[in-house]
Amino acid sequence: MSTDHKANPEYFLVRDERISDMGEFSRMLSEAVVNYAKGDAKITATIGSSLSTLCPRCNIRLNGDELLAIADPNETERSPKVQRMQLGYCARSSCDSTMCQVFFHRNLGVNWQIFFDEMSLCQQNRKESTKFVDIEKQVAFRKELLRKMGRLSIGLVVICLLVMIWQWHRGGRIPYLREPEKFRVTPLPPGQKERDTQLFRRGA
Repeated sequence: MSTDHKANPEYFLVRDERISDMGEFSRMLSEAVVNYAKGDAKITATIGSSLSTLCPRCNIRLNGDELLAIADPNETERSPKVQRMQLGYCARSSCDSTMCQVFFHRNLGVNWQIFFDEMSLCQQNRKESTKFVDIEKQVAFRKELLRKMGRLSIGLVVICLLVMIWQWHRGGRIPYLREPEKFRVTPLPPGQKERDTQLFRRGA
């Protein structure tokens, strides 16, 4: 949420931000500073001195340098306030506020409108980058799924071959390859059994 503080000439703009989102917001600010300053250390310092953040509940304040430092979790020289903000908490350990205010101070050395355009561009680039990363994750997931399905298919083929070999050795049925022989018994003519029995007895 943004509030244009025309009643207070000190501020060009005040934004209400969730503390849990300050890491991402600070990274977007840092990228905009780099794009706006274009390597000019004086302009970078001017922007840093024209930014601040305040907790509306406990009134603890961070200057611009501390605000931009939230973007870098690997920064070794972090103040406890910055560390807490990076973790998504109010800069004051005894405060449980979830919101803070970001102040863009009026400064003749900063054209905030152009700066905000840079912020919007950075935000758009981040969205596209996130979308690209999501697509890459989906492609990687599909490749992994196909790889696992390939392994499963090979395993099933091996199992089927082993079952066929086992059936072959046992003389069992293998569909479309080997069917068990069907024997037909020809019945004896009428009276043949008795005649064969009599011949057998005579021979004995």
